[in-house]
Amino acid sequence: MPRFNPNPSLADRFPGEIVLHILRNFMEPRPGEHQSLKAFVADTIPWQKLSWKFKLAIDAIIGMHFHTFDFPDHHGVHDDTAPWHVGTRDHMVLHRNYWKHYQGKTATIIPTFSDIVNSLTPGRLPALRCVSLDVRAMEPTSRSSLRLWKTLHTPRWVQTTHILSCLANASRGIEELNIRVSPQQDLLNIINDIVDRNKNLRIIRIDVDSTVVNNRNMQSTIRLDNMFGSTLPRAPLEQLIIRAPGCKIKTFATSQQLQTHFFRHLRIAKELVLACSVFNALLPTLIWTYQLLQHMPNLELGDIAVYAPDSHKLNTKDVELPMLHMHALDKLSLQIPEVDTHLLRSINALKLYKLRIKSTIPVSDWPICVDSHFPNLFIVNVQCPGPSALRLSALGIPHRCSYHNLGGMHNRTRFHTQPFLAYIKPYSCRRNDLPSPPPLPYPPPAFFEADLDGWDEEEDSEATVTTGSEFSTSDDEDHDDDVTEGSQHSSETVSGMELSDPESFSYSDSEMEEVTDVGTASNTLGTLVQSSSGTEDTQMQHDSNDEHGAPPHDAIGSIAPSDHLNSAASPASQIDSHSLLPTVGLAPCESRPSKRARYSTPL
Repeated sequence: MPRFNPNPSLADRFPGEIVLHILRNFMEPRPGEHQSLKAFVADTIPWQKLSWKFKLAIDAIIGMHFHTFDFPDHHGVHDDTAPWHVGTRDHMVLHRNYWKHYQGKTATIIPTFSDIVNSLTPGRLPALRCVSLDVRAMEPTSRSSLRLWKTLHTPRWVQTTHILSCLANASRGIEELNIRVSPQQDLLNIINDIVDRNKNLRIIRIDVDSTVVNNRNMQSTIRLDNMFGSTLPRAPLEQLIIRAPGCKIKTFATSQQLQTHFFRHLRIAKELVLACSVFNALLPTLIWTYQLLQHMPNLELGDIAVYAPDSHKLNTKDVELPMLHMHALDKLSLQIPEVDTHLLRSINALKLYKLRIKSTIPVSDWPICVDSHFPNLFIVNVQCPGPSALRLSALGIPHRCSYHNLGGMHNRTRFHTQPFLAYIKPYSCRRNDLPSPPPLPYPPPAFFEADLDGWDEEEDSEATVTTGSEFSTSDDEDHDDDVTEGSQHSSETVSGMELSDPESFSYSDSEMEEVTDVGTASNTLGTLVQSSSGTEDTQMQHDSNDEHGAPPHDAIGSIAPSDHLNSAASPASQIDSHSLLPTVGLAPCESRPSKRARYSTPL
């Protein structure tokens, strides 16, 4: 029950729909990347104490998430230490290392399905928006027997089927779906229905376990034509990740129109992963991959891996592929038996940073790309029959940028089929632009811009900061004598005078209208949260100000950024950097992460 609120009329001023809408915009991007779901729930306690209306809104937001595992913090297949794609005939150790890399420490841990069944209540299923379910019925890296199947695996198989069936029948608004499942065809069919019925899905991650010993010769099938077989409009996908080394993937083998609709769903996708054992399509795998990339101009991370050779016979020398302009492509991995530079030289990716190729075609049959075909390339990992130096030459990498990778085993003459990892010079800087920070939810105030432009890194000290009140008549005479030598000192004086004048801070008419519209409801909510946390912090702050002396209002602008970090004895150093910003949002901009959250603990 929420704590008693002495002034409930302030908390109940807004309608419930407005409260829910504001809280959803503020809390749905959270928890943060390194914040668990329990910590996120603990942070919502001050909001829940405002009133019953806020508590019901928080309960509705928390109920939209259901997670039973978290993801490891790396770039997947584009990590330098990532394992290669595994096949059904590879040793079990390779499969175990494969899943430990992509699933982390939870790769061999199966949750308790009874807890999941009890948590997914009939009232919660329709409200789900983000789901992470681990419904692997069989123990990874284990060998089953008839006795274990009757006593352990059969009850789990019934429970997992029940969980997925409830999700498919009652949930229609899921936006992010993360599922780990055993290689059983009936479970994959239910997952196909879940994807087909939820038209708002933007992120799909499906991991089909391949470490089950008994089922390695029984390959299940993932049907993309059943997942995206409807012509009804749906939300465009942002991420599509299907990782099933022991399964087949079947695409639209009969309908070219449905395949075109599927490509349109990926028009804004930034990450794509299709890893399987056998790939069945209407066209050869290379041609299908080319058409897929043709419809994904915004792709940043791409990984397509197939273990079995293509059943279609294709002579790549007779095929002319037009140039693809993929200016956003950053990391690309193609592990297809038939891939070579016929496909790569048709891709114009000036931003490509990491490239990974696995092929069965000898490098002597690869056509040579032009010099610096991928000018931004830094990491190259190639596995194919042939010498290592010829692999880099076929990709158009100049010898002066890659000679340091060659040695006794990797040269121009030694034939081998092992992977070859090379780093391309120069090493001095990363040739990609760093990602821009998330935009502020409000226009920055005038004095905040002066704070950024008024100081240099060498001037961030208490001795270099002056205010207009510290100048005297003698200072003016000294300034006239040192016009040429004291230009830097004059810039400090101007910046200090601008920052020390509180009347110089003002909004323009357009900025004042935006701040008024955005901050009307947010200021009231922020005041309520601060008032609900009690008056103890306020009393302690008054006592501290009485003891040390509160800084005058005019001196706030004269505080250097390094003062509150390095000068602990100064009273001005106790002022937080966020206190200089106007209270027009629910929280500082640092608390609004731009990435989707990862959760590690279920409710």
